[in-house]
Amino acid sequence: MSNNFLVSICIPTRNRADILPTTLDSIVLDEAFDSRVQVVVSDNASTDGTPEVMARYTARYPDRIKYNRNPADITADYNFTKVLELADGALLKLHNDYSMFVPGGLAYLKQIASDNLAERPVLFLSNGTVPMQGQYESIEGLDAFVDRVSNVMSWIGCYTLWRDQFGAIEDKNRCASLNFVQIDWLFRLVAQGHKVRIYNRVLTERLPFKAPQSGYNFFGAHIDNYLRMQRPYVASGALSEKVFKNDKIKIYRFNIDFAYKILAYQEQGYAFDLRGTKRIWFKNYWRYPRFYADFSKIAAIRLLRSLGLLEWAKKTKRKLLR
Repeated sequence: MSNNFLVSICIPTRNRADILPTTLDSIVLDEAFDSRVQVVVSDNASTDGTPEVMARYTARYPDRIKYNRNPADITADYNFTKVLELADGALLKLHNDYSMFVPGGLAYLKQIASDNLAERPVLFLSNGTVPMQGQYESIEGLDAFVDRVSNVMSWIGCYTLWRDQFGAIEDKNRCASLNFVQIDWLFRLVAQGHKVRIYNRVLTERLPFKAPQSGYNFFGAHIDNYLRMQRPYVASGALSEKVFKNDKIKIYRFNIDFAYKILAYQEQGYAFDLRGTKRIWFKNYWRYPRFYADFSKIAAIRLLRSLGLLEWAKKTKRKLLR
């Protein structure tokens, strides 16, 4: 394969043969998909038709699409590392297998890569989640980055790394067991003095898929592990106690919405591991009065659901509020 790629779009996948063609078509059918763009797919031992899907695409684009199939499941985070290690481009973009580029998105990604090729700041693609004035914001230091981005950093689709900087990271999988190996990479780069440039233009949109979101302990990752990854930087002084505490509150607000969806209302589309949920919340938020109010409400909603009275309670509440 050519070593002259500007951008490698790196897609870790497992058992998404139903939507992977849509994701890939949003790239390969775009006029911006040229000899400077590479697609790398690392299949984490899928048991569906993913190999057959990829055989069609590699046959059509043998010089621009690289496919790897892990013989056994190596876990999602190790597969993130694997797909980046296989890439040849100057800029490596992690890309969800359920994310479709919007019209103009791929061309804009190439433009960002070209504009920053000489300076090579860390490029964070917030995809419309961090409102800002202007095309981008430049950030220096963990305090400024964590304060500006917060939980958005948990989404792998935001991440890009320059291949030379990624190659220089030692012990890349040291945080793989925490589900956020990519956050570790970014924190290390920022702590080493690399500037971050945040671009907020929407480049991709999420595709609906049949399989529920699952595969890891949601609150264990998004609360326990997320905060755990920040604490060493607080201890070293790279991240201030003030920013850490403020972000902890932001993380509460983000996750309590999911607690209501997943625990109270049991919305469809989620099949996360929920073991230890109460312990995780109590461990991190026992000092927060709102924690007790929210979980009392969640318990009440669950009880009403179990008794078949939830809809009656909603109707009664609406009548009383008229």
